[in-house]
Amino acid sequence: MNDKTLSSTVRLGRRPLGESIRQNMRIILLTARGEVPFRPRFGLGAERLLGGGMQQLDVAYEVADQLARYEKRIRVRQVVTTEPEPGRRCVTIRYEILDTAESQTLTLGN
Repeated sequence: MNDKTLSSTVRLGRRPLGESIRQNMRIILLTARGEVPFRPRFGLGAERLLGGGMQQLDVAYEVADQLARYEKRIRVRQVVTTEPEPGRRCVTIRYEILDTAESQTLTLGN
């Protein structure tokens, strides 16, 4: 097997970097805190994040903290929260993928 064959074999079944990061961000932010064994600080939970139970400044801080702690492939640039109706929140995260310097946006709660 030459290097070219090995390289293409290793890549089979892998997700593109941007898709992998977005999926991981959703998992981190929508998993309830305490749900993952031996990681009591992991996650925010959908109800807590999107249900409107937290102040907007707390949401921005918690989102940035969780992503800095558990998703090392990105740098969070901005977290914007909106409340389209009482008790419902939309969170938009603008971030940079460190390997490619590409800017991306993820919105939760549409």
